Amino acid sequence: MSNPQNVRTVADSPEAAPGATTTFVRADPRPSAEGYADLHPQLRAQLRELQLRTGTATPDVGLLLRLVNEHYQRIETERRGIAESMRLMADEARALEHTAREQGSEHLQVILDHVKDVVLSVEEDGTLRTFNPTGERVFGYTEAEVVGQRIELLIPEITIAESETVPEALQRLAASTGDTALDLAGRELWARRKDGESFPAEIAVSKAPLARREMFVLCLRNVTERRESEQAMRESAARYRLLVDHAPEAIVVLDVDTGRFMDANDKAQKLFGLDRAKLLEVGPVTLSPPYQPDGGASEQRARAYIQQALEGETPAFEWTHLDGPGREIICEVRLARLPSGKRRLVRGSIADISERKRAERMASAEHRVFEQVTRNAPLPEVLASITRLVESAAPGTAASVAMLAEDGHAFACSVAPQLPEALRTALERSSIGIRCGSCAAAVYLGRQVLVADLGKDPFWLEHRELALGAGLRAAWSTPIQAAGGKLLGSLGVYRCEPGLPTAGESQIMARAAQLARIAIERRLAEEALRGSEAKFRGLFESIVEALYWDPADRAEFVRRVESEGEIRAAEFLMRRRDGQQLVILENARLMRDGAGRILGYEGSITNITERKRAEQAIFAEKERAQVTLQSIGDAVISTDAEGRIEYINPVAERLTAWSLAEARGQPIGTVLRLVNELTREPVESSLTGALGRGGVGGPTDHSVLITRTGNEVAIQESAAPICDRAGRVMGAVMVFHDVTKERRLKRALAWQAGHDALTGLINRREFDNRLHAALLSAQRGEGSYALLYIDLDQFKVVNDTCGHQAGDRLLRDVTGLLQSRVRASDTIARLGGDEFGVLLEGCTLEQACRIAEAARQAIRDFRFNWGSSTMSVGASIGIVQICAETENVAHVMSAADIACYAAKDAGRNRIHVYQADGVSDRHREMKWVARVTRAADDNRLELFFQPIVSLGSPGSRGFHELTVRLRDEGGELVPPSELIPAAERYNVMSVLDRWVVGQAMTRLVERQRRGHPLPLLAVKLSGTSVSEQSFVDFVLHGLGDPAIAAALCFEITETTAVNSVSNARYLMGELRRRGCKFALGDFGTGVSSFVYLKTLPVDFLKIDRQFISHIADDPVNRSMVEAIGKVGRALGIATIAECVETETVLAELKRIGVDFAQGIFLAHPLPITQLPK
Repeated sequence: MSNPQNVRTVADSPEAAPGATTTFVRADPRPSAEGYADLHPQLRAQLRELQLRTGTATPDVGLLLRLVNEHYQRIETERRGIAESMRLMADEARALEHTAREQGSEHLQVILDHVKDVVLSVEEDGTLRTFNPTGERVFGYTEAEVVGQRIELLIPEITIAESETVPEALQRLAASTGDTALDLAGRELWARRKDGESFPAEIAVSKAPLARREMFVLCLRNVTERRESEQAMRESAARYRLLVDHAPEAIVVLDVDTGRFMDANDKAQKLFGLDRAKLLEVGPVTLSPPYQPDGGASEQRARAYIQQALEGETPAFEWTHLDGPGREIICEVRLARLPSGKRRLVRGSIADISERKRAERMASAEHRVFEQVTRNAPLPEVLASITRLVESAAPGTAASVAMLAEDGHAFACSVAPQLPEALRTALERSSIGIRCGSCAAAVYLGRQVLVADLGKDPFWLEHRELALGAGLRAAWSTPIQAAGGKLLGSLGVYRCEPGLPTAGESQIMARAAQLARIAIERRLAEEALRGSEAKFRGLFESIVEALYWDPADRAEFVRRVESEGEIRAAEFLMRRRDGQQLVILENARLMRDGAGRILGYEGSITNITERKRAEQAIFAEKERAQVTLQSIGDAVISTDAEGRIEYINPVAERLTAWSLAEARGQPIGTVLRLVNELTREPVESSLTGALGRGGVGGPTDHSVLITRTGNEVAIQESAAPICDRAGRVMGAVMVFHDVTKERRLKRALAWQAGHDALTGLINRREFDNRLHAALLSAQRGEGSYALLYIDLDQFKVVNDTCGHQAGDRLLRDVTGLLQSRVRASDTIARLGGDEFGVLLEGCTLEQACRIAEAARQAIRDFRFNWGSSTMSVGASIGIVQICAETENVAHVMSAADIACYAAKDAGRNRIHVYQADGVSDRHREMKWVARVTRAADDNRLELFFQPIVSLGSPGSRGFHELTVRLRDEGGELVPPSELIPAAERYNVMSVLDRWVVGQAMTRLVERQRRGHPLPLLAVKLSGTSVSEQSFVDFVLHGLGDPAIAAALCFEITETTAVNSVSNARYLMGELRRRGCKFALGDFGTGVSSFVYLKTLPVDFLKIDRQFISHIADDPVNRSMVEAIGKVGRALGIATIAECVETETVLAELKRIGVDFAQGIFLAHPLPITQLPK
């Protein structure tokens, strides 16, 4: 065929088509291999097939053409089949595309109709095109009213400047939403409803092609409730901090494991004299002496008290602390454990009671000194007691009392138990001068001498070396002066550190000097009396005469008898034969004869020597008592048996305004007019009682003396009867002293303890006391009562807007409004913050409602003006009837709080009456708060796990969700349906979260130590934990090995993530950098959640259970799950279906392509102890 001569072309052949040319090959009698090699492989195959059929090497052209024709027909048939198949495939593709579009549109419409957010589509010029049902509910417009309107109808301030157009504003918002580096939570604008009311809205804008043109899609959410919730949280935190910072006592928080304080208020810094930074570097052991006053070791004792607090007790005890400079502070301490995760925290409330203890020690020591004085104890013993008084009231000091000699040029004696004997002797023997020490200088100058540094002061020139050798550096001395100004001695106080006395120490010195004056004056008076007695006794013993001790007495006797004829009851001194003196009582008469001459004398002589001696002793004792009574600082009144005054001392004269001459013989009631300071009713004095009952009358506490001039003096009195040998009452003596200052201080302290300083109303403690009394009265059937619990609405707005001064004035104004609306017999109290309580006495429930309504209207109508602002507030009032069936005060206050909360929950500024049968759930939740706290303290929380099963290829690593259960006191497990609502309602979810996370990390560490594989453990976090910075620190502190972090997955609900997106992003960012994983729970409840998936780094989407439970029979739920699954696969995020309870649901989830499933159909929650190894 390569030979052109063998090729022939035939035209116009009858078998050929018109115009066609047919080429054929003429038979070559000599075919060759080279010729076959040039042919097409298919043609070569046909030639070989022809040779096989004909059995000859010469080809038959006709047969060859038939073979070629058959081949072309097969090719044509195949081509037509392929073309038809391609046409059918194209038709099917177009049908599938149309169906997919219709299904996608339906899915999208379902989503738009059921999402909780407003979804709008807007033309580029700002014209509204679509408006979903949520938008109709939020804005109050129908879709027909909105479509075609401008976007400014719903968002008036969408532009940020006058020059900005709506398209520019939409483009700006869309650009910011697409920028993942920005915080999406900050896109908040004000939207407006159909009724004109504005509300804050969070907006996300994106630009997308719709209906073959570019449009803007707006997702809008009303964030009013979120703002209020965030504001309430901020206010709660500020209120708690304010309470701590303004508490009357010092408050510290101790980390038991580190032994250091981790928090302290300003009072604690002032108490210890340390700034906050230094205070948080130490603990209670550092700020305590090695031993307490009773000898117990401080560290051991503190550890015991702290252990009591950790075990749930609240120990209260006295403790000696050290401040920064090292001074001792006597304190009253109360400890309580604070809830925490793995950290053991104890709160301490510390009150400085140094002044109170000093006053108690002073009073007790003064009492002992007076006892020693009255029982005539030796003067050195009394003075030593005075030095001990000073040293106990002013710790760290040594005291001395030196008595001046009679000539005034030296000290007669000195008492200084704590000074070295050599120094005491040198000071006692030194002369009175300005260089012989502080005590000698004080006597010499007649004034107080204060030496801050005796190493430099010239007053100590002669005894400086001795004083410095004894370790003394400061010396303060006060002269002891008698009432007339005479110097009696000096009181000295010494310290080992340089310095001057404080005001308290100066007062102690003054009181001690007065005590020393009384003791020394009494002793001098007694010595003077003894000297006078000895002097006169010596005079009588030295006279020696005839029968009459004095001859003049004999002449006087004769004269009187002869002139008067007789003498009666005449006393004379006589001498016995042995020289002893006698005192006689003589009665005699003249005897005459008949002529009238004197014959002699007759009469009788009675020896009254013993009686006279007794009289003299009584007189001496009386004189001694008179000197004492003239010297003491208390008022003394004595009476006869009839209650008529016989004696009053100078102090009594001053207090009653009666002189002794004027008062003598007056009835005690005339001079001593007493009334009760509380009731103003006359009261009987203890002296009158002593006369009537013959017993000692104890001190009284409420007596007020009305003086002669009409002044009032608060006194404390006591009296005792004076009896003869037979026990008959001969009179009485009363001692009293002025306690006006002390009682005024006591009343002020009592008032402050029971009243609110800001409003003047009674406080919570006093209100509880009165409520308790009312409850007892109601239980006895003596009266009817009602309680109003008032909580101001919008008070925080005033406080935060205008400041605390405005808030304080508002509280005072509200106090006035309440006082004007309640009755005089009712009791109003400020219970704390902006809460008030009103106890209505003799009041029915109907009357209580009328009074409450009047108070509510008064507060509602009140306009508070502050500067240029005028604001209004409201009041939510809860009412509780107090009757015989009411259990206790706690029950009443709990019921009132619940009623007030119900009033707030119903819309605020309204009244709610407590109904016992309607609040059982709330009661149960409130009781659960205490149960949760106790369970955490008692280690009665238990960890459970529920497997999360892979629906695709089974993995080798386990995946489990952790939950917490509570075991009650009876050992029964409490269902989560009761535990979780109570924990969320009363903000203790963070406590449970920390416990679960701590347990998870502990068990992972233990499994790692044992060589067991680490499963992936999922922990669901509450919104409170997500918002707490300290929670992030807590988790980071527990994460050590990266393998532990990689085994933890934290679940955050969609609502928490959207409402607190900044905190959620921070938490996820910090923990994911350590290797932790995150799941977004309850996904699908809001359409804007799809937007946040671009900025929230999550590993799992946990589909909300409302879509799972009915997925098999509800096309809407099924479509929603399919849409979420597609979004998850597109973003590379695994999906988890929770609440899988049937095999049908599980099969549908597998069909859709959900990655994981969890529910009771797969596995029930089990104790953590059953976690597979």
